[in-house]
Amino acid sequence: MSQKWMDYGSHLYPSVVINDFTFRGTLNPYNIFEAVCASFEHKPHACERWLKKEGIQQQPVESEEGLDSDTLILIVGVLVALNLVLIITYRYFLQKEMKEDRKIQVSSAVSQYVALSNFQ
Repeated sequence: MSQKWMDYGSHLYPSVVINDFTFRGTLNPYNIFEAVCASFEHKPHACERWLKKEGIQQQPVESEEGLDSDTLILIVGVLVALNLVLIITYRYFLQKEMKEDRKIQVSSAVSQYVALSNFQ
């Protein structure tokens, strides 16, 4: 019992544990009753009647839409692969351009050297 008390954290803050969920907030009978009613998947008639009397609107349960972990890993993997392809392509064209620039510089240096050697 003391281990659950420590796990739920009710020794730190005033709280109530309802269906393994810790309720922290204003601890009055109305709020606790509302939390108990909210914890049911199918609300009992008493809860529906009380919520209607209090004017509390029930949010319809939305289906969980989003990405599962496999899809997220796939998207991250595709983005990493795309970035690697772009980096490799960039380096290839950069090296090609640098090689052409080096050829031009060497050709220019050789032609200057030849011009100087013919001058003497």
